[in-house]
Amino acid sequence: MHWDYFWVVWVVAQLIRVLWKLSRRSALAYARRRRAVPPEKVRALPSEMHCVYCKSNLESDEKIIRCLDCDAPHHSECFELNGHCAVFGCKSRLAIPVTLRHAFQT
Repeated sequence: MHWDYFWVVWVVAQLIRVLWKLSRRSALAYARRRRAVPPEKVRALPSEMHCVYCKSNLESDEKIIRCLDCDAPHHSECFELNGHCAVFGCKSRLAIPVTLRHAFQT
């Protein structure tokens, strides 16, 4: 009788272990599928001639650059000081110089 009880407990324990592994695998697969979706590209909100980093007005006599990924306008000094784009979620380190006239055209 003692051995019968042992085998029943052992079989139940093995079933629980297998079910736990299967549920764990499906949870991991679900998490992987959720991470596999590429994030949307970050875009800067249109502003009225303001630098994204320092929030001051962009003047015609200043050097203005735009982020290569999200097209956000920056003073060149602000971009160099920050080391990357100042838009939340955009970490681009590449920018192109533009004239003030073309800085806000998309």
